[in-house]
Amino acid sequence: MKPELLPYANMPPCTAKELIGHANKVLRAMGLPDVQIRTLRFYIAQGVVPPPVGSPKFARYDFQHLRGIVSSRALQNEGLTLTQIRGQGHEANIVREHKAAYGAPPTVIQLTPRCRLELPDGKS
Repeated sequence: MKPELLPYANMPPCTAKELIGHANKVLRAMGLPDVQIRTLRFYIAQGVVPPPVGSPKFARYDFQHLRGIVSSRALQNEGLTLTQIRGQGHEANIVREHKAAYGAPPTVIQLTPRCRLELPDGKS
């Protein structure tokens, strides 16, 4: 099943708990295991998800963080280690394709052979 990140592309900054809720909705649609807040903290510590904006008490997360969690989990499910994901960066593991459309073409990100993300207007 294709994950649907489009509704989250313009999401306002959110808390870690809200971010995990959004990530788990997308991951469930992909048939992948849920993540927990400690997973987010681990991904940040390992350098595969960027740190939040703001002080620890008022940390906020955005679409970039959501995409990092989903892509890291998907790539781990395909057999990559966090070291490999971090060493190559997400962009090295993502193949982008543009589809012809009436307006600006959406960006399609092929995370794995079974996992595609669609972003509006070429946003990444």
